[in-house]
Amino acid sequence: MKKILALCMVALLLSVIGACSNDKAASNGEEAKQAENKTDDNQKAVKSALLTYQNDVMKEIRTMEAAFTDEEKDLNEALAQFGNNVSEIALPKELSAQKTELEAATGKLKEYYTNKINGESANTEQTDALKQEYIDQITKVFEDAKAIPPSFDGVFQ
Repeated sequence: MKKILALCMVALLLSVIGACSNDKAASNGEEAKQAENKTDDNQKAVKSALLTYQNDVMKEIRTMEAAFTDEEKDLNEALAQFGNNVSEIALPKELSAQKTELEAATGKLKEYYTNKINGESANTEQTDALKQEYIDQITKVFEDAKAIPPSFDGVFQ
């Protein structure tokens, strides 16, 4: 009888230990899920910040492009205003990892408009190359963030 009672106690002890280890595994699974959710939230924040930033830049591009069709507008003055406005667009803290790439792209954009205004008609290949470099850099930033890159169709004249 003592042997049966001892076996029952061992079985009970093993089942309690097994149940406790399942709780640890479940909590590890929950921790992994929470970490994954945090990563998803960070990605969403980066995507949102990218879209907001790009929307602000696109507004400035459209304003600059409109200056080319406005005969009364001084293009050099418009270029200076464009440069100031684009430089003043704040980079959200979520985009700190992309800051270098975004600033380089903005530099290409400023250089593009400077060449477009001051350049000669023979210099259009270089000007178009600068525009394409800007588009490529922005597209790469969006793709690295796993976001859909913006379309520049119809934006540049």
